[in-house]
Amino acid sequence: MNKFSTIKEIFALFIHKRKFHMFPIIILLIALIGVTTLAQSGLVAFIYPI
Repeated sequence: MNKFSTIKEIFALFIHKRKFHMFPIIILLIALIGVTTLAQSGLVAFIYPI
């Protein structure tokens, strides 16, 4: 199964169950995962001045 199909199914479930309050939480978690990934790589030196 593809990663994107799993994410698509989760969003379809949220829309079907009317769990719209969960979208900001999920977006925040995805952003934190991205920041953590960048912090562990060498790219943090380029992001720090921003």
